[in-house]
Amino acid sequence: MSKLLTAIGWILATIGIVFVLFSVIVFFQALRTGVEKDWSAFTGGVLFASVAGIPGALLLHRNRVARKKAAFDQRLRGFISSLDSFSVSELATKIGRNEMETEGLIATLIAKGQVDLAFHRQSSSYLHRNRIKRGHRVIERCHSCGASVGQELVFDGETPECRYCGVPLMPS
Repeated sequence: MSKLLTAIGWILATIGIVFVLFSVIVFFQALRTGVEKDWSAFTGGVLFASVAGIPGALLLHRNRVARKKAAFDQRLRGFISSLDSFSVSELATKIGRNEMETEGLIATLIAKGQVDLAFHRQSSSYLHRNRIKRGHRVIERCHSCGASVGQELVFDGETPECRYCGVPLMPS
């Protein structure tokens, strides 16, 4: 679909450029002759240039931004998968974003199922689920209040509390 929209964008932008060139030629002819028809032709050329060129340029820009975002997301997933564990601040520094943006990016990737991470609150770091040792547990919801605790990772001997109700989290 992206290739189709890019092709349509290029077609519209090309039509817009042709009408801009037409309008420039007609403009100089209208300046030279001063005939009313030439000014009308110039106005029509500018109108057609904007009707075709503006949507074409917007389609091209939108597709370019979407390709850059997809490339960034792919690099981010690759970078995350290459690390055993990482903190949000470490990742934010490496990708050049602030911590809040980075936290949002990680949450989006987890929600889409593109990365399988668990958060360890005591060390404030994310770990890959497939690299977690046997004695560790992942808690998804508080058994007391039912709140989602966001894939909380708990090591043996730890008893973290629910952020919402304060009850110690237990595996379900």
